[in-house]
Amino acid sequence: MRTLAIVFICFTALGCATQYGSMDDSISGGFTETRLSPDRWRVLVVGNSLTSRGDVEQYLMRRCAELTLEQGKRYFVLDGHKAWINARPTESGIATSPANAAVLTIVSQRGRDSFDAVDVIEETNAAARGRLSDKARRNLDAVKQAAF
Repeated sequence: MRTLAIVFICFTALGCATQYGSMDDSISGGFTETRLSPDRWRVLVVGNSLTSRGDVEQYLMRRCAELTLEQGKRYFVLDGHKAWINARPTESGIATSPANAAVLTIVSQRGRDSFDAVDVIEETNAAARGRLSDKARRNLDAVKQAAF
């Protein structure tokens, strides 16, 4: 009986849409980043066949905002933003999964093309179910308090 419960849990986890989180913690997608320089990262988000393109886009923006806050900054710029759909054949047809990537540059001041990490976190909170690193949350709270 216990084995059956474990198998059921595994299949349930495999059948769910990708949630906001690191690829290191998931078998069905997530985000990953590569640090290019002190204030630049290449961020990649990959969903699965049950993840919408909109959710993947929100996860990309949220991860960029989270990285920005983790560095103690508030603003960021995206370059080289790309979105695509991965497709692979299955027994029942073709499975597709959305992906997004961009180069994140953290900036000290708000500019014409910059995003406000605080706004992005608030706008993507529902999609990410409130998930945020402890460091980013502390800095988010500090930035919000400094604004008042």
